[in-house]
Amino acid sequence: MRLTKLIFSCVSIFLITVFSLQGQLPTIQDCLGAIPVCQEIYVETTAPSGSGNYPNELNPGFTCIANEQNAIWYTFTTNSSGNFGFVVTPNNLNDDYDWALYNITNATCEDIKSDASLLISCNAAGGNPCHGQTGATGGTIYNIQGGGCGTDPPSENSGFRPENDLVSVQANNTYVLMVANWSSTLDGYTIDFGISDVDIFDFRKPELLNDDFPETCTGDQIILSFDENILCSSLALGNFMLIGPTVTHNLTASSPLCSSGSLYDKEFILTADPPITESGFYTLSFCCLSDACGNELDPVVLNYNVTLLTEPTVDFGPDQILCDGESIILDATNEAAQYDWNSGQITPTIQVTQSGTYLVNVSNACGTANDVVLIEFISEPSFDFAPIEELCTGETLLLDATSDNATYIWSTNETSSSINVTSNGQYSVTATNQCGELIDQTDVNYTDLPQVDLGPDQFLCQGESIQLVADFPGATVTWQDGSNDPTLQVSATGVYSVVVSNSCGQAIDDINVTYIDTPNFELGPEQFPCDGEVITLTASGDNATFNWSNGQSTPSINVTSTGLYTVTAENQCGNFTDEVQVNFSADVNVDFGPSKYLCDPIILRAADNYDFADYTWQDGSKGQEFVVTQAGTYWLELSSDCKMARDTVDVFDCEECNVYFPNIFSPNSDGMNDEFIISTPCIFDKYDLVIYDRWGNLVFQSDDVNSSWNGKMKDSYLTPGVYPYFLDYELTLNGIREERKKTGTITLLSY
Repeated sequence: MRLTKLIFSCVSIFLITVFSLQGQLPTIQDCLGAIPVCQEIYVETTAPSGSGNYPNELNPGFTCIANEQNAIWYTFTTNSSGNFGFVVTPNNLNDDYDWALYNITNATCEDIKSDASLLISCNAAGGNPCHGQTGATGGTIYNIQGGGCGTDPPSENSGFRPENDLVSVQANNTYVLMVANWSSTLDGYTIDFGISDVDIFDFRKPELLNDDFPETCTGDQIILSFDENILCSSLALGNFMLIGPTVTHNLTASSPLCSSGSLYDKEFILTADPPITESGFYTLSFCCLSDACGNELDPVVLNYNVTLLTEPTVDFGPDQILCDGESIILDATNEAAQYDWNSGQITPTIQVTQSGTYLVNVSNACGTANDVVLIEFISEPSFDFAPIEELCTGETLLLDATSDNATYIWSTNETSSSINVTSNGQYSVTATNQCGELIDQTDVNYTDLPQVDLGPDQFLCQGESIQLVADFPGATVTWQDGSNDPTLQVSATGVYSVVVSNSCGQAIDDINVTYIDTPNFELGPEQFPCDGEVITLTASGDNATFNWSNGQSTPSINVTSTGLYTVTAENQCGNFTDEVQVNFSADVNVDFGPSKYLCDPIILRAADNYDFADYTWQDGSKGQEFVVTQAGTYWLELSSDCKMARDTVDVFDCEECNVYFPNIFSPNSDGMNDEFIISTPCIFDKYDLVIYDRWGNLVFQSDDVNSSWNGKMKDSYLTPGVYPYFLDYELTLNGIREERKKTGTITLLSY
């Protein structure tokens, strides 16, 4: 209960709520940094440039101004109702100043952009004669004028004159005014707020409206509210002090708006150190706080006598394990509290006798608390092993002694709740928990699965025998003939099988016993395959190995060349050898070559002598050779079992070539031996004739066999005498190209 509250008079201003500081401090170009109006006239020698740290605070859609270019913001709270006015006089009367007035009594700076109803008056008129002085002077009856000049009536988009009507205002309302230099000259202006009788100037001291002290529940915060904004910078000068029943508390003053960068706030938080946790008498005192216009709060002293209630606490401790038949009391008792258990009970305590999760919510005027605990009731260990366990080899026996919250020690020194057994032995375990102890044991016997192996298949010679054994301790033996002896004597070809069985299963095996003879086979008679064929030679013999003369060891081999092939087949009963001659016939081939000339008798024959082939000549004769004595066409046909070949050749009479070389001529034009010319019926492939005089001078040369020498050199007759000549010539006779040379002399007679 509060005893005393001493407050001294103070004066209000207004509250601007911070909306999004974006990490920037507001300036006078921002609504949040608006200049408080504490006097009639403000002189701005220059207009600021730009739009501040919070641009685009206006909405051109329902404001007559396009933006807040080069603007300054002002703010005031009315102390009386009436018709408010102001006038802006530019330092340069050619400048165009625009302005807008908003009522933010129940709004924030952020709301200006979205709430059209906040706009009270606006003027953006410009252009001659609308430049210069402007304001809400009562010079027109209009409150909204857009850009331009001379439009009557004006609108949000067009202006009439730079003067608006006076603005009707109500006491204790808060307003912001934005003044912008549209001309961008930055020459500044003077603004006069004293042209009307409305009191907007703050000369009163702030007043404490409300204080919120922790009078019921413990805490560390005291909330102070004032009737007007208090300068954040004056908090450090506040000299806050709190004296409690047994201790003096340090107080730290703060505000969300101040912490965010605002210059003012109406509500502040005092944080106490140590927190306020005692019931009793407290005294709070402070002073020296200033409003936006410098009016200082008178000292304040507040007295409180409080009875504090602590916030509930509940702690059941760790989860609990109890034995069957026991119980536990869960206690959640707190002062002046209500209880809500998940079991449906509402008492401070409950008695628990069965396993479960128990949750309680405890609440009083100062808060709530809850806790949860798991209560588990367990029995003494309980399990029962069979006295003897019979298992088959390879099986695993799980011995499980799992009991509630127990510890275990096995005869194998393991400490798990269960073990896997895979070998013979006696196994025991002691299981212990807080409710008792149990010891149990079992004997484990393993029996092997039956096994049997009759060995690989057997090959026996006639008269031999074999004993098959299928003996396994403790097992039953059953042969394919129904006999049950561990052994079986075998003396005949057949498949013998046995089943060996016991309690763990059965094993089955069989063996193939084959009686064989000594190898015996024939490779057959001598063979005459054609070249390119593949002959397969095959030997045989039961369970035999094979050794061929070519080194191979398979029953069959492929033969592609002439030779004598021998093989020996051997098994445990004996061996056998055989051989065969394989003769591959060669291909026959006849090639007489080009045509021939019969200068001497010619013998025609095939490329080789083929004794296995049949020879047939063009005249029906059969010999391997044929003697040609006259020209004609001759052929030979060879045939064998593998191939036939034939060739034909033309034989011509022998060709001869005679060349006549004269040894004397007389170029006297008597028609007889007038020229030296060589005569022949042959056709020369090459011809070169040269004639020299006795001194070795070339007197005639020709490569034409039909060209003759007339005894002249360069159209002059030579001296009669003997002249040597040289002839090189080539010709083809009997299909052969020949090179020949001829030298001699020719006697030139007188002309």
